Parts: sequence; structure tokens; C-alpha cells
Amino acid sequence: MFSVMKHGATSIAVTLTLAMCLQNVSAQAPLDSLKSDFEEEVGESITEFEEYSRQALEEYNEYSRQAAEDYAAYVQSIKTAWGGGIY
Repeated sequence: MFSVMKHGATSIAVTLTLAMCLQNVSAQAPLDSLKSDFEEEVGESITEFEEYSRQALEEYNEYSRQAAEDYAAYVQSIKTAWGGGIY
């Protein structure tokens, strides 16, 4: 009787181990899919941010250039109005 129980317990353990392995294999596919989707989204986000960053830098440089030109014109107008003195 004990040997039958022992064999039955071993059989149950093997069955449970096999079931867990199969469950792990079937659970791996959705995880791989999630990982792939995540990596794709991250890649797209990085690309979008790099484009945004490049555009923002270009706009900032244009703004800075225009501000410098405007300031130079302002200073020149003051010098002209005050007769080109020390101002």
C-alpha cells in the first residue's frame, strides 16, 4: 500500500511539475509580446523626443538670434536718439 501511495505521489508531483512547465511556456509568449511592444513604444518615444528636442533647439537658436538683432537695433536707436554719445 505504501509503495502504491509513493508511486501515486510521484506521479502527481511529475504531473504538477509538467503542468507548471507548460503554464510557464504558455505564459512566456504573452510576456515576449509585451516586451516586444514595450521596446517598440520606447523606440518610438525616443525618436519622437529626439525630433522634439532638435526642433526646440532650432526654435531657441532662432529666437536668440532674433533677440540679439532686436537688442542691437534698440541700442543703435538709443545711440542715434542721444546723438551717439556714451550711451
